[in-house]
Amino acid sequence: MDRVEGSTERTGDGPWSSVIGARGVLISALVCGAALASVPQFREIARTLAHDSTPQARVIAVTAVALVAFASGLWTLAWAATRASANTMARRAVAASAAFLPIVGAAIGLWRAGADAMTVAIGQSGEAVDSSIVSALARGNALPQLLTGAGLATAAAGTILIVLLDRLGPRSMNGLRLRSAVLFLCLVGIALGVVFDRAPTSAPRLIGSLSIVLLFALVASAVLAGLLAIKDRHKVPALSIVVALAMVFAWFNVSDNHVPELVARARDPQSNAPKEVVPTVVALQSWLEGRQDRTHFEEIKKPYPIFIISAQGGGQYAANLAATFLARAQDRCPNFAQHVFAISAVSGGAIGAGVFSALAKQYATNGPWQGCRTGDLGVGPFETKANALLARDYLSPVVAATLFGDLPHAVLPFLKRHGDRARAFDAALQSAWDEALPGIANPLRGSYFGLWDAAGAAPAVIANTTQVENGMRVAISPFMSIDSPQEAGTLHQRTRRTVYIGMKLLDEGWEALKPDEDISLATALGISARFPWLMPAARFRTSLTEFRLVDGAYIDNSGDETAFDLVTELGQLEAVSGKLADGSQVPRYELHLITLTEDVLLKPGAVQGLGDLLSPLRTMLTTRPTRGQIARQRVRAFLNRAPGLYVGTRYEFATRTPMVMMNQQELQIPLTWQLSETSRKLVAVQAGEAQRCGLASAFEIVQTDPTRSYEESRAFDHINDLMRSNNCVACSVMFRLSGESPRDGQPCASR
Repeated sequence: MDRVEGSTERTGDGPWSSVIGARGVLISALVCGAALASVPQFREIARTLAHDSTPQARVIAVTAVALVAFASGLWTLAWAATRASANTMARRAVAASAAFLPIVGAAIGLWRAGADAMTVAIGQSGEAVDSSIVSALARGNALPQLLTGAGLATAAAGTILIVLLDRLGPRSMNGLRLRSAVLFLCLVGIALGVVFDRAPTSAPRLIGSLSIVLLFALVASAVLAGLLAIKDRHKVPALSIVVALAMVFAWFNVSDNHVPELVARARDPQSNAPKEVVPTVVALQSWLEGRQDRTHFEEIKKPYPIFIISAQGGGQYAANLAATFLARAQDRCPNFAQHVFAISAVSGGAIGAGVFSALAKQYATNGPWQGCRTGDLGVGPFETKANALLARDYLSPVVAATLFGDLPHAVLPFLKRHGDRARAFDAALQSAWDEALPGIANPLRGSYFGLWDAAGAAPAVIANTTQVENGMRVAISPFMSIDSPQEAGTLHQRTRRTVYIGMKLLDEGWEALKPDEDISLATALGISARFPWLMPAARFRTSLTEFRLVDGAYIDNSGDETAFDLVTELGQLEAVSGKLADGSQVPRYELHLITLTEDVLLKPGAVQGLGDLLSPLRTMLTTRPTRGQIARQRVRAFLNRAPGLYVGTRYEFATRTPMVMMNQQELQIPLTWQLSETSRKLVAVQAGEAQRCGLASAFEIVQTDPTRSYEESRAFDHINDLMRSNNCVACSVMFRLSGESPRDGQPCASR
């Protein structure tokens, strides 16, 4: 390594020798600069920091320092990697280029973040929406100017930094060896890895995702420069060896440490035996018999209202949508949670559903009938707690565990670590409860089976996943279907299965968990949210084989497929008038399926390049929202077999399958695990405000651009239509619970 940096040989000391010597650093600088300029996630984080500039002031300052350190570190590495005998001007040019490329990339990325920011010419709010959305949108409209200015400031400050490095660097770095620089930065990387491993949630949040990426890129640049220097001096292809080792370890699963952490399974309070998966119909019967307000409906001679909720995936915005809608319903109707039998959820929707159910476990009661409250209730206690749990940065712990944990582990699988990036996400979810609700028992840390109790108020959360090996839907659920077309069934159902082949007993070795084993609630929710590449597949070992589970959105991102299976199975009771095989009678009930989803317009699109290479991948990704729409339509076609029944009625109240739809055409919320306060407000205002049902409009146009008036009118109509409908779906919960008919005007306003 030393010969490359300090050799006095004159051969090859021309201008290009500096480029060749520092090629590893230049490649890193070019890749990082391109990523900062073009990767959408960087622009989303930039917008998040700009939206929340005051509370995120520390993270912004650390990010700026990290960018300066990154550029300075690249300059140092490039200078040390070139020969001391090389042309001085060439060395300075190479070092300056290495330092300037990421700064240019960051400046372009900030400018693009501003250019891509949503701008909606909202003049004022109408009656049907809280006025806070106007201020939220106004802040969004200010982003282009703010981020463009930040981009220009970054470019200007970067230019000054490069000039200073060029003037002062050659003298201060005289005699610096590449070996010393690489060793120092590797020690920095090791220290950061230890810190992030020991404090997987607090440490990453302290400095933010972008700082973590920049620090890792600097360490990676040093490692790359060192490996290439070994090749130049010793003719040993060190980089190729490292890549080959990582591939071999991955192929033989040596470096796969993505096995979920197991906990002791919750026990049945009567028998004290570990809880078991029960058939769905049996679960429904015991659940119905345990409802403390069931006598009220028997007295008024009406069927018991049962809610099944579908919660679509979509990262943190889906989590906020699900948790906010459910929490508001609970704040308005204290009996709501005990009427929700199950929530079929995917990815981010599973996180939001799990947060609500965990809160219901601690704060809701299965008690006598109580009526719902009308009028404007403000932000209630359930919504306040849900906001406190979800208004956090869940991205930086995953980024830190990925870059400083899982990537080094791919090459050094013998490293002893506390967990992978999936466990970091689980830990972030668990710690959110401890921080927001200190001293309150944390259901997210406990057994998944400890959440649902037939006599309790917490809904069962069915977390949908997909099995890698056969593409089947595998539900993490406390019930099992005895008639399911999906052989994989539920995760907990996959106990050791034995069959007779002739006279020979064959152990198929399907068991994922032993009878006394379980995963935590946070882990169960997180497995449903194992988004491609960002999160790893969960690996389960059995007696004879292994299998992996990934994000449920691979099969269906809406959650309606599993809800459909649940509804059809429970519907079999109607065919036998609720009478089971043992002669027992299931109490009379009425199902309501509410789907929490997003409104996405499927457009023809445009033909893109690299068709032969990328068309298969693009197709698999674009079918994700399409399959969700198909699932939603299928379940509604089955349950609403007489569409004419709803003609002339208030559809949100009359149908058994209403939908709360978040606008992703005009009010686009990024798919990420870190949302700004403004984005969270945009989600909250679309989660349904029952007291505003029946009001005319959400927004009123004050001024329009004459050249775009038609487009803006359509956009405002679309926004108004969805928000009016969502408000009335939220209002309809009150009438579905009571069995009453809605009044004209504003049915959920103060009486």
